[in-house]
Amino acid sequence: RFPKSGPTLLPTSNSTLGPSPPCLKSDVTRYSCGDPMTISFNFDDAYKDDWIGIYTCDTKEYMHPFVWKWSCGSARCKKLMLNGSVVFDSLPYYNNFGPFEWPVTPIIDKYTKKVNRCFKAVYLRNDGPSVPPYISVCESNEFLITENDTTCPLPQTSVAHSTLNPTSEPSTNPTAGPTEDPTSEPTPFPTTLNPTFTPTFFPTLVTSSNPTVTPSLNPTVTTSSNPTVEPSLNPTV
Repeated sequence: RFPKSGPTLLPTSNSTLGPSPPCLKSDVTRYSCGDPMTISFNFDDAYKDDWIGIYTCDTKEYMHPFVWKWSCGSARCKKLMLNGSVVFDSLPYYNNFGPFEWPVTPIIDKYTKKVNRCFKAVYLRNDGPSVPPYISVCESNEFLITENDTTCPLPQTSVAHSTLNPTSEPSTNPTAGPTEDPTSEPTPFPTTLNPTFTPTFFPTLVTSSNPTVTPSLNPTVTTSSNPTVEPSLNPTV
């Protein structure tokens, strides 16, 4: 027997075999430090308070970005934005709180000491029991930010935005400590910069190395509590 209905002779108009358009996309794949960066987005399940941040490519947990903007472009807008674009060309006024910076510069990784020029835009939202870390909805393509002779002549060492994936092995040349050449033995005669002006409560029991030469001007005279009854055999003269 043959099936009652056979396969369609023509392909459907809504084929699902092709790749879906990216949620985020940068206008170019290479920026010079300080260049305006236009990030386009297209997301049907958008919220009013969604936002877009710039991170390094190796970021897996999304804490504070280098710089960020609301998807609608302003902190005062209430409109739901399903698609559009934001331009990063300065530090927005609502980025005053946090470790945000502009321009976004290549950074020196504090673990590997290598220069990281790879960045990405991330579409995020403020959902979750405790933020940050923020919930990542989607990521853009990777793009490069390179140094230039004016705004960013050298890569910067960034602690707040350094990689969250430290090396598994310890450093081969760790720092020795605060003192470069410590003494091998303790100091025999420590200095006393602030001597006390009043005597101590517990005087030393050692006799003075420099006794007084002259007798006391007011010697004590005490009689014996148990005088002898018989005269001394060797009286003093």
